[in-house]
Amino acid sequence: MPGPALVCPNCQAPWPDDPTAVASLTECPSCGRESTVAVFPALHRKAPQGQAGEVILVEGEAACFYHHEKRAVHPCDSCGRFLCALCCITLNQTKVCPGCFETGHKKGTLQDVAGRRKLYDSAALFLALIPPLLTCGFAIPLSAPAAIGMAIYGWNRTSSVVPRNRSRAIIAFVLGILEIALLGAGAVAYYHSRS
Repeated sequence: MPGPALVCPNCQAPWPDDPTAVASLTECPSCGRESTVAVFPALHRKAPQGQAGEVILVEGEAACFYHHEKRAVHPCDSCGRFLCALCCITLNQTKVCPGCFETGHKKGTLQDVAGRRKLYDSAALFLALIPPLLTCGFAIPLSAPAAIGMAIYGWNRTSSVVPRNRSRAIIAFVLGILEIALLGAGAVAYYHSRS
């Protein structure tokens, strides 16, 4: 699939067929101006297909409130406006229009929209790091298993809206295991010193 046509910034003539091969200063074939082409990887990536609104074919069909040429597929459950497939926002079983969604989000009346998420990986890392950093050795027997449990519990839970990796959960799990191992080694050393 050919990507979008690239043109010379000086004369607007088409650039060579394979812009990824032009990574250094190169002359334009038409005007001779030297330019460098830097292509983002998304240039040749297919855009995901969204659901497009259907065009009204029969006179008398209901039209979308926001797109008058598109056929309505659902009414808004909040205000009753007719919506095309593009404008219809589904929250669990409720269908709302963009206006009601924005108003409900600002007022906090939409219960199905998550305003915040629990970041189990960050909580697990906090539990694993704080007692040793604050030299609260008495808290480690509770915090280390709690950090391991939180890392395991949050492994497949929904995390942040911003893409994150699982490195915090892995670090918390490893630190929790190390803390428990060090506590066990300390207990064994203490037991042997007493006997």
